[in-house]
Amino acid sequence: AIVAVAAPLPATIPSTMAAGAAYARERLVDWRVVRWTVAAGVPATVAGAIASRWVGGGALVAVTDVVLVGVGLRVLRGGDHERDAAAPPRAAALVGVAVAVGVASGLLANSGGFLLAPLFVTVLRMPIKRALATSLAVATALAVPGTVVHAWLGHIDWTIVLVFGLTAVPLSVAGAKVALR
Repeated sequence: AIVAVAAPLPATIPSTMAAGAAYARERLVDWRVVRWTVAAGVPATVAGAIASRWVGGGALVAVTDVVLVGVGLRVLRGGDHERDAAAPPRAAALVGVAVAVGVASGLLANSGGFLLAPLFVTVLRMPIKRALATSLAVATALAVPGTVVHAWLGHIDWTIVLVFGLTAVPLSVAGAKVALR
């Protein structure tokens, strides 16, 4: 189960980078949020990934399911969460989101993107396209230490990485182009 959870992680690095480039060309990435989130999120990702050593793969799959349902319900609840562009998010909120997502992404062996965008919208009150763009930049960075630790722990099947990478990169670019339209 842990390999099933962790093996796609390295493929998220080139796919999130490729999709994020499309958003960056449109100047939608909030680089202040990226800096804060990466600075606090990378150490949290390493800690979460190391902690996965003591948590069973089945439990990680179950936690992933619960988190996805929770995020889905939060997004479905909707509402207008966008903040005024002139009011940047507070540092404490940025660090809180970064640490929570970092630990979860390390523990659950993912890049954190499925948590970042909804939290950027709901907690930081970012516009959706800016949240998506910024989450891609952060997810690229968080996937690197998670990949290193999970590879060190023997959780990566590189054949799965190759298959995911070959399909995810072109499809993530296509998805970003559609979303930007």
